[in-house]
Amino acid sequence: MTAEPGSRNDLKDLRERLTHIAQGGAGTLLTVVGSGVSRGSVASTQEMTERFLIALSDSVAQGLRARWAADTPDYLKYQQAAEAVSRQRGDKALTSIIRAAVLEALDEDWQETDDVRTAVRERRWKLPKAHRDLAEFYARLPAEIRGPIITTNFDPLIEVALRGSGLIADPIPVSFDDPPSRAHLRNMMSVPVIHIHGYFAEPWSINALNQIAAPRAKLEELLSALFTDANVLVLGYGGWEDSFMRVLERHAASPSVLSAEVVWCSHAPKLEEAGGSIQRLHGMPGFHVYSGIDAATLFDAPIGLRAASPTLASPRGWTRLPVQVDEYRPPREFFEGAQPSWSDGVAGRWPLLSPGRELLFEARSRMSSGTTTAGLVALGPIGEGKSMALRQVAMELAGDTDWTVLWRAPGAPALSEDWLANERPSLGSAVFCIDEADLARSDIEVLLRADRSERTILLLASHDRLWWSLPASVTRQIDPVLFDGLSDTDAALLAEGWDSLGITIRRGDRELVSTEVREDLIAKARAQHHQARSTLFGAVLAVHESKALSARIDELMNRLVRTPARAGTLLTLADVFGAICFMQATLDSNGANLRGATRVLVGEMVNFDDSLENVSVLNALGREASITFAGRHVYARHPIIAQHAVDWLRKNGRLTDVAEACARAGARLRVAGAERADYQDAYLLGKSIDDTRVARAACTGAIKGAPELLEPRITYLSVTRKTDSQHALEYAKGIIPLLTTTQDSRSAIRVYLNELARIELLQNHARLGLGVAGLILHNGAGHGATREQVGYGIGTMASAFRVLHRQSPQRYSDGIQVLERVASQILGAEDFRRYVGSVLPSLPRDPMLERLPLMAGLQRLARHLSPFSVDAISQLGLPFGSAPGGGKFSFHGGLDFSEIRHYEISP
Repeated sequence: MTAEPGSRNDLKDLRERLTHIAQGGAGTLLTVVGSGVSRGSVASTQEMTERFLIALSDSVAQGLRARWAADTPDYLKYQQAAEAVSRQRGDKALTSIIRAAVLEALDEDWQETDDVRTAVRERRWKLPKAHRDLAEFYARLPAEIRGPIITTNFDPLIEVALRGSGLIADPIPVSFDDPPSRAHLRNMMSVPVIHIHGYFAEPWSINALNQIAAPRAKLEELLSALFTDANVLVLGYGGWEDSFMRVLERHAASPSVLSAEVVWCSHAPKLEEAGGSIQRLHGMPGFHVYSGIDAATLFDAPIGLRAASPTLASPRGWTRLPVQVDEYRPPREFFEGAQPSWSDGVAGRWPLLSPGRELLFEARSRMSSGTTTAGLVALGPIGEGKSMALRQVAMELAGDTDWTVLWRAPGAPALSEDWLANERPSLGSAVFCIDEADLARSDIEVLLRADRSERTILLLASHDRLWWSLPASVTRQIDPVLFDGLSDTDAALLAEGWDSLGITIRRGDRELVSTEVREDLIAKARAQHHQARSTLFGAVLAVHESKALSARIDELMNRLVRTPARAGTLLTLADVFGAICFMQATLDSNGANLRGATRVLVGEMVNFDDSLENVSVLNALGREASITFAGRHVYARHPIIAQHAVDWLRKNGRLTDVAEACARAGARLRVAGAERADYQDAYLLGKSIDDTRVARAACTGAIKGAPELLEPRITYLSVTRKTDSQHALEYAKGIIPLLTTTQDSRSAIRVYLNELARIELLQNHARLGLGVAGLILHNGAGHGATREQVGYGIGTMASAFRVLHRQSPQRYSDGIQVLERVASQILGAEDFRRYVGSVLPSLPRDPMLERLPLMAGLQRLARHLSPFSVDAISQLGLPFGSAPGGGKFSFHGGLDFSEIRHYEISP
């Protein structure tokens, strides 16, 4: 909807626009409140300027008045007068003037000895009508639409008004460049009101021209993230030249899939009378000026909100269904693979396929007759339509039953048992709907423990493998409905549904009829049934391409590459989506093994300082690039899409940069102590990449992300050893000084020694290789050896012995026979074949050795290898005890293998 600024329909158009937003048709609403909303309770900009002038010396005040022309904007007078007060009286004196002005809005007497912080909650305030109306409008918004409030005001009137409307609100003062993190805002149970110019109860505020114009990088980054995909409603603000306007101009000047839709309410009756910054922004995509808007009368006419139940306060992150939906979302967005919206879930919009019909039937059966189980879960792999079916079923149940239906938004705060206990009588019979149920275990457990005196059904959806990883105390109370495959009936429904929505399928120059589309869907589903688990979306993807898939992905990536993933970085949405696809194609093409990129990893790539996922970026990619989720992991909707995206990265020379960014983010998470599942695949990505150049880039990224660790350098060694042993040897020797300084040297030293020994063997340095291999199993080499380290240590010794035996069979026969005996006592039959069987030369068995106890064999092997290890320590400068000047790792004249006797296998 477009409003012509200055026209007589601006107010009407604005109210219709707000109705559309409030009914869930356009995403989150972020409200920006300026001083104009406080008019009548708190001194205006002009009045504050006069108070500043009174605090100045007569000469300075007169000089300022003489400097100001008739057309000098009021906000500029305010800023210059404030700057003069700051120079003459100090910033605290300036804040004191502002505090006194704010306290005049109290509806009762104020004493200097009173605590200003308690005044917000315990005193009565003179609330302007604009504040009361705005608070009522905001309180009636669905929880998933309600975003933070940003204000340039110092007063607490917004918080006071919101509390009067039944919401809990808390101020977040930003003294200069110390904004809250996005994680903090997401986890707040109250409404955050961010005071970007300061707060009356704090000792500092931002008023002077030089302060307002100064860069505030962290605040601007936060504002950019909050604007992403949001509707920004600006009320009572004239558009100062500050951080808010800088971010707004940056977004408006570079519209993208991340851009905000700005709804600017200008009090000026005509556009040409508005501030200069507003006039500059007018005409930019996504920026709409509505002129002649008075915040005090904006909400006089009803804004078409869905009224919430007066007896039910939904917890944050939960929405009561049904919701009003955006009827104008193009159906092709979901058809092309975007995440479903509420408009997609409306009955009749898309066909409810057979698993969804089963889910609906089972839900209705439980609602009508009761059951011994607590609910249902839609189970299946990615791309089988679980999320869509859950929305369709939830909307249908909410529309034609008297049950209360509540929907949990992804990432919602934990459900409070106190809330459930207090509100359960008001809920009546209730259905709790949770998508990605594996991520909401605590909420499910709270609901399962709740009082069953009122009827309750849980309606869930989850990736099948993730669901069965939950405890039996949860899964045994929920009945599964399987989503896996495409039936002939569903193929016919899809073909007819596409036809009714005007979506055509072409083959060359010919448009297919619905029966042909149905047959094509069935054929494609059967053809890929054993190739990928997503037979539904895979078949849809294979059928609906009207042009080559690679060309379509190229078009997508070319669009995403123009969009920065966050302010101040060269990283683009194409790189983020490419990273998701590259890890999927490399580690888990079908998303069946739960490996690859996680939400936390994406957040780390994008934010650097925030380990939580960047919801805005993931939402944008869900809409633009057909991503899907399985628990904590993020995938392309189909492996074909992932592979084409990787091909684009390679073709455009970005694959090495993306691999490096993935591994670097994983390494940062590793250092920060993140959960292993969130960093491991990215951190060690280089090990899984076949292309040596790309693998080295990933290893380099891990080293840059965790410079204090030895492990990523060892991964680089492992990758390089396979293609360039000379470079690997030089690099391995360069690492030696780090063996005494890296944080993980004691846990990683044995892995490093194995790589070094293998490299020495490739360089035909068999004696050195054998000496280094001996150190792998030495007691003094860091932490105790694991069974795997014992296995590959013995295998590397065997490889060195094989080379030396060819040179001098007689000299090394005893060592080979002892090693074979020890290996047979420590390794099981399978590991013996894996590490030793195909490597050691076949020698006649010594009957005496057949009866040799393990401890005696280990001592004999240690004596045989010790001279080689002593030489290796000396020649390479390894930090063991016999090296010149001592070393970090103990070595007292010889090897000691006694600790690995604990791995002896019982006869």
